[in-house]
Parts: sequence; C-alpha cells; structure tokens
Amino acid sequence: MLYDLNTQVATALAVTSSAVVSDSVSLAVASDIGKGSNLNVHFQVVTAAFVSGTDLTLEVISATDGALTADVEVIGSAGTIAAADLTLNAQFVARINPRSLSQTKGTHVGVRLTPTGTFSTGEMDARITPAAIDSRDYHDANTPGVIT
Repeated sequence: MLYDLNTQVATALAVTSSAVVSDSVSLAVASDIGKGSNLNVHFQVVTAAFVSGTDLTLEVISATDGALTADVEVIGSAGTIAAADLTLNAQFVARINPRSLSQTKGTHVGVRLTPTGTFSTGEMDARITPAAIDSRDYHDANTPGVIT
C-alpha cells in the first residue's frame, strides 16, 4: 500500500494525556479529498504498546483552523479501545462519511486521541486513506510490523 504523506495526520504520536494532533489536512487545498467516496482514517500503534492507562478514544475531527481548536466537529470514530488491545502494531479504522465531510463547516480534518487514565508509553500513527487498511492483506506473517 502506498501512502500520501500529505494525508498523514499523526506520526509516532506519544499519547500520555488528551491529544488533538496539530497536523491536519486542509480541505481548501485538498479539495479532491475523497470526492464523494468513503474515506477512512487508519490508526496504528507504532514503536511501543500503550501501558498503564485504561482505554483510548480515537476520533476524526474537523475544525475551522489548522490547529484543530475552533468549531470542532466529530466526523468519524474508531470508538473507545481498551488498553489491552493497544498492542504494538494493532490497527483500527474510523470511517468518514462523505456526507459528514461535505456538510462540515470545518476547513481542516485531523484526529483527536482521548485517553482514560494516563498512559506511560504508547505511540500512534494516523493517516487518511481511501480504503480500510489491513497489513495482513499485503504481507506474510514473517514480515516485521505486521499483525498475525
């Protein structure tokens, strides 16, 4: 699977307390993002599993500013994930409804990660993709970084 770095909204983000990722995709610049088709945000635990917290809520948000702080709307969610499931290389997908994306007043899209409790370790990548990604579809069980 090829990735567009312009749609990567979190790279090895350490989440110990509530985090709105400051990287966002501008809908004004990326006006063809999805163009009426389903989009997803693919989350993956990277470099370290999450330890010590209780759970983590993964949301896709839109806002009227690039820092994702003004007029925030939730436009997708992967739900609340228990800490036991936040293992290294674990993957989660949040669907973005194209209608939500076209009706939002937000001009930027990004992610918000909200933990319950405080995690001592744990890092997450997030990227906007046209399809739900499952690395098991592309590699065998001996490939590093792949869920088996």
